[in-house]
Amino acid sequence: MVSYHLWYLHAYLYVLIIFWIVNKYNLYKLLLYATPILFIAGVYLGKYHGLINGIDMPIQCSRNFLFTGLPYFTLGFLIRKNEAHINRHICKNIAIVGLILFLVIGSIEEIAFDLYDNTGDLYISTIFISATLFILFLNINCKEDNFISRIGREDCLYIYILHVIILNEISSIMTKLGYEQLFLHTSIFIVLILTVLLIKTLKKLQIIGKII
Repeated sequence: MVSYHLWYLHAYLYVLIIFWIVNKYNLYKLLLYATPILFIAGVYLGKYHGLINGIDMPIQCSRNFLFTGLPYFTLGFLIRKNEAHINRHICKNIAIVGLILFLVIGSIEEIAFDLYDNTGDLYISTIFISATLFILFLNINCKEDNFISRIGREDCLYIYILHVIILNEISSIMTKLGYEQLFLHTSIFIVLILTVLLIKTLKKLQIIGKII
């Protein structure tokens, strides 16, 4: 069963509907006030609720349109809307990269030490990593189209849909071979490379085409 992660496509649709309503009735101020609350609720329900009440809540409580889709979409919207101000006042790329690395290390430490033994997967650092990544890409001036930019533009949805198939199959094989721990430490790169290769092959065979 590999379709469980496609919940995000439904959530994205709901978020777009909400933004249409926000735009139509000029509810941006309300959305701005609600976003920090949604972030806090999502993080609490996603990973930290066990520290307070000791109850392991279903992952669907945090991984949904309300506590994941809407606040992160709003974060991207606000950064894009204030792009000129950010470019003028926020740091150089190297500083942003440094901050991202610091936050990524923090996330790895949270996961490695398994400080919050429950099913959630939203950490506090996830919010800041998302924001810094958005800002980083706003500050990168890509003058020419290249392989990486084309993958991001043309294949991102296919990567999202297909990566779980690759992840599950390779994980099963590596577990049987006794290399589960090695795969856990390299899975991001292996799965991404194999997924991109699969997409390119399916495109050559004309089984799938360009989305954009």
